[in-house]
Amino acid sequence: MSAGRTFVGLCGPLTLTNWPGGTLIQLEPTGTTVAEILRAWISQENLASRASAAAGLVRKSVSGSGTPVTPSGLSSVQDSSASTVHTNLTTEGTNGLVLVREAVDSLKGWLYVPQPGERILARNGQAVGLHVPTNIVGPLTISAGLIWAER
Repeated sequence: MSAGRTFVGLCGPLTLTNWPGGTLIQLEPTGTTVAEILRAWISQENLASRASAAAGLVRKSVSGSGTPVTPSGLSSVQDSSASTVHTNLTTEGTNGLVLVREAVDSLKGWLYVPQPGERILARNGQAVGLHVPTNIVGPLTISAGLIWAER
């Protein structure tokens, strides 16, 4: 699909201390828009030693709420995104199907770059969240993001 308009939504840097885990960034297409996840990542900026965690993408059966961010087009000639993006969710919503979950080495971070047949699609009412289900004692400074195409 990915011949549509392409956008990026960024979260952070955030410093997390005694964070119980949750959704760092949530993408929710609106109207008739279909969003295809092309890339997702989490990186850390301040740890010098390894720690393990889990990260992944979940479909939200009920969207959460957090800090709204304006997605940026990856081409300066693109219209604005037809999706809403929230970061650092304060109300988690309801996590549904776990689409991807992997172990994370904190020094390396986490990167999801699916092959074309593995890309996750989301439609109106089908928010997708970049989720860390693991408690983080911290302090840990992280950045995260999603890149998606809309059609």
